Amino acid sequence: MTQAKKSKKIVKFFGLPKNMYQAIRFLARQYESNLKFETKIEDIRSILINLYESGYLPTKLLQEYRWGTNSFFSQGNEDSVLLEIINRLGMNKGSFLEIGIGDGTENNTLILKALGFSGTWVDVKSVGPQIKDNGSFQFLNARVQKHTCTEILSSHIKKFGIQPNIFSLDIDGNDYHIVSSFLEAGLSSEVIVCEYNPKFPPPIQFIFPYDPNHTWQGGDFYGASLTSLNELLVRHQYVLLACSLNGTNAFFVKEGIVNLFQDKQMGLSNFMPAQYIFPERKGHKATLELVGYLLDSTEM
Repeated sequence: MTQAKKSKKIVKFFGLPKNMYQAIRFLARQYESNLKFETKIEDIRSILINLYESGYLPTKLLQEYRWGTNSFFSQGNEDSVLLEIINRLGMNKGSFLEIGIGDGTENNTLILKALGFSGTWVDVKSVGPQIKDNGSFQFLNARVQKHTCTEILSSHIKKFGIQPNIFSLDIDGNDYHIVSSFLEAGLSSEVIVCEYNPKFPPPIQFIFPYDPNHTWQGGDFYGASLTSLNELLVRHQYVLLACSLNGTNAFFVKEGIVNLFQDKQMGLSNFMPAQYIFPERKGHKATLELVGYLLDSTEM
């Protein structure tokens, strides 16, 4: 894609005035030709926040600069958001439990394993031989249903001796019912990441009817609206902290630690509609060889 087409795409995506097209092209050229431009990101972030608070910038653009756009292993900028959250929490090590990891190359917690976290992956699909259990990792090949949540949580605690600090769920269907069942089973993670259905902006209520044998067919009938999901998590003393830029995942933190994020936007105003054109993919093809190496490593 040419630089000109990229700039037009950005202008359209963020709902910016068309006269910003040339400015974006200029910034893009500066960024690509001068790495020192990266040192100005914090200045740019402050300027954007001031402009937004004055009513000149849309929420989407502010979200990008508050949380970052990096995608190392995640579908969108989930990596950026999680890294910022654990940095604020001073969480150098811990454990994760992620349900719905695909083939293992694209998910929300591989970045945590690379940092030295221990954890559990769960998926109904089988995975390659590179993904195997060891002292700091386990894979459970299972269809998660309401009545199996206690068993899965117990398996994690038995292996690692602690509750998962980070819980992530993306199963394109029964997400609302499963996260509810985990909470009822005693889940007390500091951070919960859960997929929502971006078809429904606040204040629309929507919950996919529970189907224990559901398999997503690629359509829009799945999950729950952000409003419904938020109401559930609020009842369990969680606060909505962010949504991924592409309108896929919502991030919740426990009420007791929300003071560490006072500069962040909280609540349903974080809603992001589906924007699957971002982030633009860069770098080499993801491989199970790297995934297997990271999962098998206790020290990086």
